[in-house]
Amino acid sequence: MYDPNVVGLDMGYKVVGGRTTRDWAICVQVREKRPGSSLRPGELRIPPVVEAVVADPGGPATKRLVPTDVREVGRPVLHGGPGWEGWYRRPAWGGLGIGVYHGTRPAKGTMTTVRWGGEDRIISAAHVLNTRLVPGDPGRREVEKIQSIYQPSYEAWPAGGREHAPRDGKWTLENLKIGLIENGYPLYTYRTDHPGPYLFNTYDTTWALPYDRTSYEIGDPEYGALVWPSKSQSITITDIGRVPQVEELEEDYGPAYGLTVVFAGMMTAFHRGKVISVHTMLKSHNNGDFMLFRDLIRVAPVDRMTMHGDSGAILVGANGRYKGAALGTLLSSDPSSHYFARIPVAKPVGLGRIYQPVHAPGPYTPP
Repeated sequence: MYDPNVVGLDMGYKVVGGRTTRDWAICVQVREKRPGSSLRPGELRIPPVVEAVVADPGGPATKRLVPTDVREVGRPVLHGGPGWEGWYRRPAWGGLGIGVYHGTRPAKGTMTTVRWGGEDRIISAAHVLNTRLVPGDPGRREVEKIQSIYQPSYEAWPAGGREHAPRDGKWTLENLKIGLIENGYPLYTYRTDHPGPYLFNTYDTTWALPYDRTSYEIGDPEYGALVWPSKSQSITITDIGRVPQVEELEEDYGPAYGLTVVFAGMMTAFHRGKVISVHTMLKSHNNGDFMLFRDLIRVAPVDRMTMHGDSGAILVGANGRYKGAALGTLLSSDPSSHYFARIPVAKPVGLGRIYQPVHAPGPYTPP
């Protein structure tokens, strides 16, 4: 991950000639796939096989030669940011656009309303809603607690159109407010020239408390947590209190390979996909900085890519033992994959200080 051309790393089935084999491989995602003859001295050369310690289920760990699979994916970027702001909707439901204002321009993403930790909450991505920049090594993006969030983003008025305006026909910041940020996980961020070592982020989750019960919609037993554009394309979140973690997802058949999942983003609406990995490391860029993430859920798209503004969409299991389970929040995409940060298994913390789990080489401790 120190090499500027390497943007991701995980385990998965090797792809040869566009077809997925049944050979387990170390998958290396790179910005540009180049032949070894074009690499300059000092640039990383990825060998066709590497020696790795592998443990079969119920068996001892042994050293084996494992093939590599190098995949060109471009430059992953965070998906919060510029884009269409979405419709005004009251009561609001999951899949609609939200935003915060932090002095210069709004950050925009996708919301989901769920009952979590005994209360109704609005969940989205931390890289969308964390607007407080804390300098240091590493720098951090944190939440401004008790900050208002808007649905849609405040930039939507008056451009939202008369047909999507509030009932009284007036666009004001007050009637766009839908909740107050309660808390969220800080995100460690680095300038592109930082030499390391690095702290990895695991969670990309921030949550808010709605202003009142009439401003949002959780759904009913038939539809669960509703998502845009309609009930006929709704995601049913029946369980956010028991979020399956990495080890549980690996119990049966590797990293839950092939698990059908669904999500809905503010820009691109309803998606289906298949889980590829739950151990992905990713380097994702944002406005001249980058963040490192680990233990991401990587999903192969069935239809199309996501866009800026889809960040924060909740990934939900669509079949088997994980049907209805909220698994993660959309972080980034490339042409071959969607990347989701896992939702914390712990219940949401109120106004107290919270940290990312510590996963880093070197001497750093949480700042």
